[in-house]
Amino acid sequence: MFCSNCGAQLEPNQLFCSSCGQPVKQPENQSMGQQPGMYENPIMEPDLPMKWYKFISYVQLPLSALLYLGLGIQVMTGAHYGESSRLVYAFFSSLKTIDIIFGLIYLLLMAGSVLVCAKMINRKKNAVTWYLSLQGVSIVIAVLYSVLVYAVTQLSDGVSTMSSSTIASVIM
Repeated sequence: MFCSNCGAQLEPNQLFCSSCGQPVKQPENQSMGQQPGMYENPIMEPDLPMKWYKFISYVQLPLSALLYLGLGIQVMTGAHYGESSRLVYAFFSSLKTIDIIFGLIYLLLMAGSVLVCAKMINRKKNAVTWYLSLQGVSIVIAVLYSVLVYAVTQLSDGVSTMSSSTIASVIM
């Protein structure tokens, strides 16, 4: 038996396609009670189209890729500090290195978004796992970047507390 949505091979008694998640349509000559190993569920869920899957594939992931591209360029060039970027880098020289590294990481996240988008559009096996992993990695990277910027701006030597807090307020 094959999935009517994506064509993947299905196991007997399978309720949902393991590739695309589409509910499996049972042959009409079999009833739910006649299938061995299946429980009887008095409340049957209606066939729900996978609108969330299509939204993620065609809207959220492409927009994420564009966002990561813009963010990567912005962080690598220091444009996110605005006109104060030279002043910020003058006080916090190690911040330039952090920005370049994380700019490249954001560009890698862009490539990851494109890869996961292609996997989801083509309904590849484990595409949802790849998607969730990408989301987890992006959260970890955002938190790590924030912690590093905070650590550099709060712990730098040779800058008075007054100027450090002023520059930190420009950054944040």
